[in-house]
Amino acid sequence: MIHEPNWRWTGELKARSRTERMILHHDGAPVAMTAPQVHQGHLNRGFHGIGYHYFVETSGQIVRGRPEWAEGAHCKGQNHVSIGICLSGNFTRHPPADAQLRALAWLVNDIRRRHSKLPLNEHKDFAATQCPGHKIPWAKFFRLLVGQQKGEEGMFTDLDKAWYPHLIEQAAELGLVAGYPDGTFRPKQGVTREELVYILLRMWGRVVHHDTIVNLVAAWKRSVVFITNHKI
Repeated sequence: MIHEPNWRWTGELKARSRTERMILHHDGAPVAMTAPQVHQGHLNRGFHGIGYHYFVETSGQIVRGRPEWAEGAHCKGQNHVSIGICLSGNFTRHPPADAQLRALAWLVNDIRRRHSKLPLNEHKDFAATQCPGHKIPWAKFFRLLVGQQKGEEGMFTDLDKAWYPHLIEQAAELGLVAGYPDGTFRPKQGVTREELVYILLRMWGRVVHHDTIVNLVAAWKRSVVFITNHKI
């Protein structure tokens, strides 16, 4: 499943002391890229070689980049505690191929066999970037992730057999909600201000960026304080 190239590194790779998360990227290129092209591009930027630990091509082929034990060069401030995964494509313009989603689900499950309950974050969680884009169909990915774990196609793992699961699944298909990286939806957990703003923005067809949510919630809080103080 994983292609193992014989990369040539221009320097010694440093061992990672611990592993706290996986971080997902897209390469953002206008055309499909291959792992060797990314490797050469990173060499041209002065890296020791490809900065990701895994690269998923549009065909679904998973290519190993840096050894899993080594520090990556993919997310400033997180390289010493994370495993970097990159998918070929620009997901601000189009969604990943189905083969890539299946391969990503397989890869995440495979990594979690070695690093139990390791969360999957996005690059934009730690940097001012759109990476890996907003067109990744997370609900579909979670179905694949859980389905591979259970040997079947599932949605979320914690939906009660009640009247609302089909409504949650419809909302997920529309991209209004996405659940959590562990495959749960947590339907009995309260909705935060940030989550409500996210849902409203998606309903209005807006591209949702982390900074947008933070700014809107901050403005919301200022308005509440003003109204309270002035007894409006």
